[in-house]
This record gives sequence, C-alpha cells and structure tokens, in this order.
Amino acid sequence: MRVLIRSALAIMTAFAAAPTFAQDAASTYPNRPIRVVVPFAPGGPNDIIARSVGHKLQEAWGQPVVVENRPGAGGNIGMEQVANSPPDGYSLVMSSGRSQSAHSFIRSSPTIQTRICSLLRWLR
Repeated sequence: MRVLIRSALAIMTAFAAAPTFAQDAASTYPNRPIRVVVPFAPGGPNDIIARSVGHKLQEAWGQPVVVENRPGAGGNIGMEQVANSPPDGYSLVMSSGRSQSAHSFIRSSPTIQTRICSLLRWLR
C-alpha cells in the first residue's frame, strides 16, 4: 500500500509540476487550491489514495488540496470534467488506467463503441 501511495504521489506531482515549467511564474505555483477529481464513489481505493496523496501535497505545497468525487458512467463523468478544465495544473485526476484508456477510446468514435459491443456479444 505504501509503494502504491508513493507511486501515486510521484505521478501526480510530476503531472502537476509539468505545466509550471512552461510558465514564467513557475516559482509561484501553486498559488491557489488544487483540485483532485476522483471519478469513482467515495471510499474506494482511488479515493483513499487520492486523499492520502492530497494530504502530502498539501503539506509540501502549503496550498489546500481538495478531493472531489465525481462517480458515474464508469469514470467518464469525472474524466470529462478534468479534460474540460483549463490546462493550468490546478485540476488533477486520480483514476485507474482502465477508465483513462476507455474514455479516450470510446469517446473517439461511436462506431468503435458499436464494434466493441458486437465483439463482446460474439465472445459470449
């Protein structure tokens, strides 16, 4: 569990820090609260890890880290909310690889979703 939390902390820190290198005011990041969206219900593994990592980020950065749960549609609601937020490094997502890859794959083309459903019916 500790390895998982440390890995998640390293990944979220890397993704949060990446936009700051492109900004002139990198030394002031973060200067407002950070939002971490968990696209699953509260109390699950992603939520527990996000809250643990959020607490460590809050201690390190000195800014509040707010964890929001946005469950529904297999994680697509939360993923879409973060995808539509400004790319400023203040909206992060804590999710599984499954929901990230499925979201981009299924949303890219409705015909792909139809093909997947056909394949699943055939496999049954």
